[in-house]
Amino acid sequence: MPSQGGNTRQPVFSQAGNYLYRRQLNDRDYEVRLLELLESSSPGHGDAFQCQLQYLSLKYSPQYVALSYCWGDLPNTRNLLVENAVVQVSETLMSALEQLWQMGNTLIWVDYLCINQDDNDEKSGQVRMMDIIFSKAATVFAWLGTGDADSDMAMAVLGASRLSEQVELPEEIEIACDAVIRLFTRPYWTRCWVIQEICLAKSPVIVCGGRSVPWGTMLKRLGELGNSVPAQYAQHLISPLRQMRYREQNKLRINTETGLIPLLVLSRRSLARDPRDKLYALLSLARDGRTLIPTPNYSQTVEQIFLETAKCMIEDHDMTDIILLAHRTRGIRNLPSWAPDWANIHSEPPPWVLGSLYQRNSGRMIRNRIRGNTLEVKGLQYDTIVDLLDSAAYETKPGFTARPSIYIADRVAFNLCMGLTIRADAELDQISVIRVLLSMCNADDRRVARRPSRLSNWVGHNSNRLFGGATLKQYLEVYLDGSVGSPDPEVLERTQSVIEQGFDRLERLRMVFALTPRRPFRVVHRDAKPGDDIYFLQNCPLPVVLRRQASGNFRFVGDVFVSQLFKDTEMNVLASDMAPVCIE
Repeated sequence: MPSQGGNTRQPVFSQAGNYLYRRQLNDRDYEVRLLELLESSSPGHGDAFQCQLQYLSLKYSPQYVALSYCWGDLPNTRNLLVENAVVQVSETLMSALEQLWQMGNTLIWVDYLCINQDDNDEKSGQVRMMDIIFSKAATVFAWLGTGDADSDMAMAVLGASRLSEQVELPEEIEIACDAVIRLFTRPYWTRCWVIQEICLAKSPVIVCGGRSVPWGTMLKRLGELGNSVPAQYAQHLISPLRQMRYREQNKLRINTETGLIPLLVLSRRSLARDPRDKLYALLSLARDGRTLIPTPNYSQTVEQIFLETAKCMIEDHDMTDIILLAHRTRGIRNLPSWAPDWANIHSEPPPWVLGSLYQRNSGRMIRNRIRGNTLEVKGLQYDTIVDLLDSAAYETKPGFTARPSIYIADRVAFNLCMGLTIRADAELDQISVIRVLLSMCNADDRRVARRPSRLSNWVGHNSNRLFGGATLKQYLEVYLDGSVGSPDPEVLERTQSVIEQGFDRLERLRMVFALTPRRPFRVVHRDAKPGDDIYFLQNCPLPVVLRRQASGNFRFVGDVFVSQLFKDTEMNVLASDMAPVCIE
């Protein structure tokens, strides 16, 4: 792969200064270079391997293995003798080659030496062939690095024919889980390129030090570690990669192929030194990868590639809803507000955003246009933000219209217990939610635990705040007026715990309550400000927050929570009232 996270890339020269490659590869003939290991040491060169590069076409199915690894730091180098010239490679790569040699592998595809890293045209051509290179390899070896006592324990547990051969007692399982967690947090697993290397491989094998474990065996043993917190965390670390490999290997049987957007979200925590590789590393897996980016181009800047990809998605594929990711990706500042920085999807997209991106209707016919860097789309102004309810105490600004008390309290309870809790199976009723909130408003109420939390802090700041002539506390009291029965303390405790988790998630998703004329206590992105408008945009099933600029155009600010996505038929009804909107 062209470049990898956390590593320094340098052109490949011999120590004598001679260029290593005799000629360019012929992409039309599916030609690749393969590194052939000839001897484990070379006379006059210490312990340097003696190797040569073979130029072979994949059309003729040569027998080779592929190496998946983390480049490592080039300052820590060792000598490799390639074509009778000394080449410096990282300690990580040399240790991997030594282990593969000991395992009997002599013809190896390894990106650092088999691709001319200093030739952008060759890199682009080889990236287009990654699916063929890894799917045709007899085995893909995933090199995690040199071993130690801790990794040896983890590999022994994961490679056992039966888990009971290695661990039996609960304390032994706990120790094993901790070792597995440390194995899964090695730098190798952070690479974005590892996703397609593992997903496309016919039979990936995990190698650490002198131990190796087939991928399938590793997953079986991992599932046998039980349901303890460490065991679940170990499974969580590998879950996105496991999910993506399952989809790739079974796409014909389950009749599903994953699009580029879901893959970008699933792989958002992976790393790449070159931000362009966050896109390029997924093209071979995405059903629409070749359509959206026909030719990877390392001669273009990161900004050019990210902007062109967003333009193609919106203009040619009706994917206006990618705007919902833009406010959560702010790594490259000079992109338009509607264009995501694909390398920095750094925060968890809310479930309502994922619902829009994953359940796109391919039958849309109306396409939006982009002129220069301005998105031209039809939209309908639906609401305006009057004020935000964060943890600061201040009076509501003019413009908020009083609404029935029961309606306002209902909106607060609904958003906490239905839309924002992290436990979808939690059995909550809105009466219990209102009782918990009202108890938090009353300092002398002992029916709920007086523990500090983001939710109790928020309630404390806003309980006596005026909303259209009454306070939040008064609205909650009116809601409960006439309710029958005494509250069950256990129910209140459970309700309090769940809605506190829900409010914590609200904070993590960077969402806050907002006051608007049409609907009080709407949930919007934290970057919103009073005076921002809420719009419906054509081909986007969620409302968005827009901010008017001095030019008369808008900037995209963030998304708005709704309990249910708007269907295309509903959007078509709104479209009749839509007018052109320009977003910079």
